[in-house]
Amino acid sequence: MIRLFRHDGLEVMLNTDMIKEIAPGPPTVLTLLDGETLQVKNTPVDVMTKIRAQRKGREDEERELSPVPRRNPPRRDPDTPA
Repeated sequence: MIRLFRHDGLEVMLNTDMIKEIAPGPPTVLTLLDGETLQVKNTPVDVMTKIRAQRKGREDEERELSPVPRRNPPRRDPDTPA
């Protein structure tokens, strides 16, 4: 979710996966997947910057949560005493 400001000044949190297109303004008009439009004071560049930062953060979180691949222990020569 990203924080934007509607054209009337109210703050909104928007799920970035719901954005279909961004049209420059003023005001900037976001068209959502369900066809609804949202007018925001944020510039298209600002919206895209926020989307990229949010997605990068999500990728970083997923990377941190994924299990670390285990390395196989070195093979021992069966003829060598332990």
